[in-house]
Amino acid sequence: MAMKCVFGGVVCACGVFSLLAAEQVWLDDGPDNVWSVSALNWDAGAGWANGNTARFTGAGGTQAGETVDVSGAVTVAGMAFETNGYVIADADADGTLTLAGGGEFRVANAGDAAVVSEVVDGAGFTKTGSGRLQLSGANTFTGVVRIAEGTLRLSKWNPTVLGAAGSGNGTVVESGATLDISAPSRTI
Repeated sequence: MAMKCVFGGVVCACGVFSLLAAEQVWLDDGPDNVWSVSALNWDAGAGWANGNTARFTGAGGTQAGETVDVSGAVTVAGMAFETNGYVIADADADGTLTLAGGGEFRVANAGDAAVVSEVVDGAGFTKTGSGRLQLSGANTFTGVVRIAEGTLRLSKWNPTVLGAAGSGNGTVVESGATLDISAPSRTI
């Protein structure tokens, strides 16, 4: 989008550019359940490109392999869960999941749920979509968590699930959204 800018009577064209992350779609029928830059489980057998937005659109919790295992250093702009039952985890403790730029975690459909049990580092995020997102890791991200829609469920007895404490960190629950702080410690 271009704008007309005037400085001291001189007219110039000013550009406004939006840097959007590319989207990559998880392949439920990929060769394994590993989320890494080298595992070919994305968009027609591609590897993950750090900094993109991850979309989970397949069968989710209806088949074996619903748990996605983070391996190595993975950086994500955001995550969108468009079906029920995905779990983002790190079964062998060899991965890191970093949220770049305060992205969006979306659980699109009411009645659907997703779990992120992997530790999330980086920046805070906005929870959107009418579904339920459960966090259960000892998260280290900083900044604000904004719950704009649906439910953000926190695993019980984990004081770090909402990331770092202190100045500049916090949680905002918008009208109509829910922060569920008394959830059981089990996953969905």
